[in-house]
Amino acid sequence: FLLEKQADSIRFSNEILLHDAKSEAKAKTDKVIRFSLIGGILLVFLSLVIVFSQLKNANKQKLVIESSKKHITDNINYAKKIQNTLLPDKSTINNFFNEHFIFFHPKDIVGGDFYWFRCFDDLAVVACVDCTGHGVAGGFMSMLGSMLLDKIVQNDKMKPSQILEQLNSEIIRVLKQGSGGKIQDGMDLSICILDKKKKKLLYSGARNGICIIEDNKVKSYKGDMLPAGGSFSKKSREMNRDFTSQSIDLNENSWLIMYTDGYCDQLGGNKMRSMGNKKFKEILNLSILENDKEKYLMKAFNDFKLQIPQVDDLLVMGFKI
Repeated sequence: FLLEKQADSIRFSNEILLHDAKSEAKAKTDKVIRFSLIGGILLVFLSLVIVFSQLKNANKQKLVIESSKKHITDNINYAKKIQNTLLPDKSTINNFFNEHFIFFHPKDIVGGDFYWFRCFDDLAVVACVDCTGHGVAGGFMSMLGSMLLDKIVQNDKMKPSQILEQLNSEIIRVLKQGSGGKIQDGMDLSICILDKKKKKLLYSGARNGICIIEDNKVKSYKGDMLPAGGSFSKKSREMNRDFTSQSIDLNENSWLIMYTDGYCDQLGGNKMRSMGNKKFKEILNLSILENDKEKYLMKAFNDFKLQIPQVDDLLVMGFKI
């Protein structure tokens, strides 16, 4: 009996010890779980704080970027207004020509293409100019070119080749290109002097040609191969040039077309190729038959390029005396 009692006592003691051990283990486990939960919650909280801080900084940066972008865009838009004021007054052009159109669409807000006009009684001097680059850089060059032409053309005694020669010299002087500096930018342009009374045209071109449309036929006239401006080529060779003039007789139905290369160089079509001169001439020939020539040129341009973005500034002008 005593042995059984001792056995029961030992068994009871063991059960107590086992229960205590289990309780202690459970307490430790609960403690670990509690600390893990607290640690997890703290980690999530810290992560949320970091994410919130990053979002706050990102929003601040976004506001700064948007503010800077608006400031830049506002300045460029104002530069466009200045550039537009330098373009010829359309009423002056209207008073000289029986018919004319000017299709002018820069690629960006400001552009490197511009046109220039001045008349002396029955004579008119017209320039169609494509400056190096487009956008802001082209815009600066276009304003420089317009002001230089204002300075050079003061009377009706000059030939277009002489105007080109002086413009070339002035660009080199103003941009300090004679010493072979990094800025060797220039201008591709055509200059025409039209005599309304004699129906004669004097033409000179620096890499820019013109077209005469008569009796449903388009005849091209090429300019000289070098631009105005830039003393050195890309191969660091010094460039010396003389510009030539061409005399062209016109009739009452003649259309003079002046242009830069943006229209015919546009990529488009099913084969993703540039428009080229042949297609461009076809469009020009059809455009003069339209009442709204600018609208027709815009539609023909969009029909050709399809979804491809405009790659360059566009300038096409037509005059009938």
